[in-house]
Amino acid sequence: MGYTHYWRLARVSQHSRRLPAALRDMAQIVKHSPVVLAGSDGTGKPMATKKEILFNGKTPYDYETFWFPGEDDFNFCKTSRKPYDVVVTACLAVAKDVYGNEIEVTSDGKADDWEDGVALAERLMGERFIRRITGYQPGYVKNNIHIPEFKRELERRVESNLEQLRKSGLLSDGGDVLEEGLEQAALSLCMEELNELLPRGTLGTRVYRRHSPHGLRDEVKDFRGERYRDLSVRGTLRVALSRGHRKLHVDDLRAVSRKSRGQCYLVYALDASGSMRGEKIAMCKKAGVALSYHAIERRDKVGLLVFGSEVKKKLEPSLDFMQLVRSIASVRAMNETNIAETVQQSITMFPRAEVTRHLIIITDALPTQGESPEERTLAAVSEARSHGITVSVIGIALDKKGKSLAKRISELGDGRLYLARTVKELDMLVLEDYAQVAETGH
Repeated sequence: MGYTHYWRLARVSQHSRRLPAALRDMAQIVKHSPVVLAGSDGTGKPMATKKEILFNGKTPYDYETFWFPGEDDFNFCKTSRKPYDVVVTACLAVAKDVYGNEIEVTSDGKADDWEDGVALAERLMGERFIRRITGYQPGYVKNNIHIPEFKRELERRVESNLEQLRKSGLLSDGGDVLEEGLEQAALSLCMEELNELLPRGTLGTRVYRRHSPHGLRDEVKDFRGERYRDLSVRGTLRVALSRGHRKLHVDDLRAVSRKSRGQCYLVYALDASGSMRGEKIAMCKKAGVALSYHAIERRDKVGLLVFGSEVKKKLEPSLDFMQLVRSIASVRAMNETNIAETVQQSITMFPRAEVTRHLIIITDALPTQGESPEERTLAAVSEARSHGITVSVIGIALDKKGKSLAKRISELGDGRLYLARTVKELDMLVLEDYAQVAETGH
């Protein structure tokens, strides 16, 4: 028959509440496919509805259409090892994960032939989710999933945990996260990050100049009737001693001039493209919480931009800490990277008032969306700078070309470039950049 995959789905499951969850995950896999997909005849676009999903490879790399859930009882899809086979195996891996014993999946291929497809599905679902929903480490699940007793125990745990979430009002019957679930996720994210910052001594620590209600202490100058609290004892004594005075004279008095601090408006631009899935996006969320907490505590306003192939979430700078945390908690990674649009959108988020305007971009990749994405990105940064906005970049595991572009962005944006060695230091890098902004005004 040729290289083919088979599945047998119990009739009672075809229209069960598991189908929407399976189709939803498959649609995400198709949307983020590493290969070009088409409709059933090898042209057009894949079809994903609430009842079924159909796709094929794009001509000339098409073969048989993958259709799920398919006909009652027995179904198969012959791919002849065409490139779209990785998406077919990923979808069937998701189906097995969702349906459990209600579906039987077999294949002409061996375990090695399924590795890329399973890896694609795992990136979508996330290792963290697997740990929480099963109670086991992903590696342990992968190594023991073929053991019947373990599979039964796994299914029992997953269903029990899902049912508990539904009873708690966090999940709908169809598996969607409800508003209460988002609220709980936001609170959990907030507490996790603040608990991590406390042992490091970060909370309550000022690594920048101390703030005064009358401005920042600047240079020492002659006393000209300023407030007595602005007298500089050290400066006054230095002048008196240099003049050989045994007693202080009025003209020995020196005062500290104060420079107005000015309010900072910050926009945290978070890359939520597909490559940011897993620990990267989790640690970026925590860094966003840390920035929001520190800045708002100092009465500086923080906004949020979440970007992939387009800007997906936009929150104007404000002092509303919990609104920021809720928005950060709901971020999901998907699609390509469009930094140019992100910078352009940020321009409209800052007020025209005389305040410090600063954009922090955190990303792990070069811009990939549209024609000449690098040139468009640099042009957008140049435009932002002309509006008085400075731009810093925090890069995660950037390659040589990515580092070069990130350096040009930060230089053109009169900001700073930070290269994270590990994702666990992202929050400290974000806070370091904010400290520089608060200190220097850019």
